[in-house]
Amino acid sequence: MKKTLVAIAALASVSAFAQSTVTLSGLVDTGYAIQKTYGDTTSAVVQNQSKTSTFKFAGTEDLGGGLNANFQFEVQPSYIAGNGNATTANYLSTVASTSVVNGSAQTTGQASAQSGLVGKGQSWAGIGSATAGGLRFGTINTATLGAHSNAAQALGTNVGSGYKEIGSEYTRYENSFQYTSPSMNGLTAVFQRGTGMDQAYGSTTTVTLRRPEMNELGLNYDQGPIALRAVSLKSKTSPNEATASANITTRVTTMSAKYDAGMVRLGAFSQNLSDDLAVATKYKTSMYSFEVPMGAFTFTALTGVQKVTGQGAATSATLTTGDNKVTTLQGKYDLSKRTYVYVMNVNRTMAANNWSKVVVNGAALTAAATDLTIKTTALGLVHNF
Repeated sequence: MKKTLVAIAALASVSAFAQSTVTLSGLVDTGYAIQKTYGDTTSAVVQNQSKTSTFKFAGTEDLGGGLNANFQFEVQPSYIAGNGNATTANYLSTVASTSVVNGSAQTTGQASAQSGLVGKGQSWAGIGSATAGGLRFGTINTATLGAHSNAAQALGTNVGSGYKEIGSEYTRYENSFQYTSPSMNGLTAVFQRGTGMDQAYGSTTTVTLRRPEMNELGLNYDQGPIALRAVSLKSKTSPNEATASANITTRVTTMSAKYDAGMVRLGAFSQNLSDDLAVATKYKTSMYSFEVPMGAFTFTALTGVQKVTGQGAATSATLTTGDNKVTTLQGKYDLSKRTYVYVMNVNRTMAANNWSKVVVNGAALTAAATDLTIKTTALGLVHNF
């Protein structure tokens, strides 16, 4: 449910004024989790095990003639740490960390590092119409992310979805614009371009925030119970990265499908990633999800595997191949239309030669003799508003 904060309606005596509204909406996900990692067991109050906690401020103004101006500003706050750092035992990233800014790993090829807490999330301003489509400028979610969420269904992008372990993590791009075509018989096209950024600042210590350039084209089909996604993304790192990581092009092809049969919802996801590093990285991911609603209860199962070849930097010739896997079971119970409780069990396995995907305290782990298994059991509460 969205709560209208401000509504400036057209005054009866001044009919030239267009209607303008600003709304606040969002989601809160908090709970308790027990996690077993590298042989250690930890337990803590956590957030975002099932969904991403977020506040969204959105506005729209009717410009007349079918046109509207719009904006969104999204904040992803911490509910469990007063200083805003919702840290976890490990941070999973597609490629090993190259630098750390404000405590956040800046990762080569990552869609957006978003070093600041304020405004972290999807934020943009735009203009659009039903007949001409929509154009947005800002920090914008990719169609690649949308394809993953389409298949992960209720699990979104968080712990149980396998997004970090078996997804490409091309979540959103800063310094980007996106055009979405009008819908024609359920079919829409999406084009997004990230212009990149290579900015240095500081006095005694120079910190460089690097954003890759990108181009992405996606096709969406939504008709009745069927939702299909096909996306092609190309990203190129900054020429000012370290020599081995500069001007590296990564190509990601993603397809997903979802079918709502009423008694069961089925999702399927396929993704291929490759780059032109000296020792090329290749990811091949497949994922399947099943969601069964039974009155106030909903049961979800997800399984996925990512086959990796040549993971890592140019010196990683010994890292030849391995499988990363995710298996998830979740049950939720609706307390109302906007609030539910859930319990979930997640098993994640990182192949021994892919430990560089795990960043702890800003440092990527090295290859190991055995696979890394992470087991999480979580109980949580989600409230939409």
